[in-house]
Amino acid sequence: MKLRWVRLLDLSAEGARIEHSEPMHAGVICVVDLPPTLGEARFTGRGVGTRLQRGEQTLEGHKHVYYQSGLAFVGLTPEQQRALRAALAILNSAN
Repeated sequence: MKLRWVRLLDLSAEGARIEHSEPMHAGVICVVDLPPTLGEARFTGRGVGTRLQRGEQTLEGHKHVYYQSGLAFVGLTPEQQRALRAALAILNSAN
C-alpha cells in the first residue's frame, strides 16, 4: 500500500473531502486515519470524484498542484460508526 498524506477538509457520517497533491481515480479504495484530537479512528473510503482545485508556483520555480476528492465510507463496523459520531461531535463543538 502506498502511503500518501492528505489534508482533511470536511468530514461527515457518509464520507470525507480531502486535499492532496496527485489525482485520485474514482473507485480507488483508501484508508483514512483521523488524528488523535478526533479519536485516532480508521475508516475505509472509496473515491467518488476528484478535481484539480488550484496550482501554485514557488519563487524557486517549482509548481505545486492541489486536488480535492470526495470519499464515501464503506463497510463501517458499529465501533467505527461510534468513533465517527464521536469525531463529528468534537468537530461540531468546536464550531
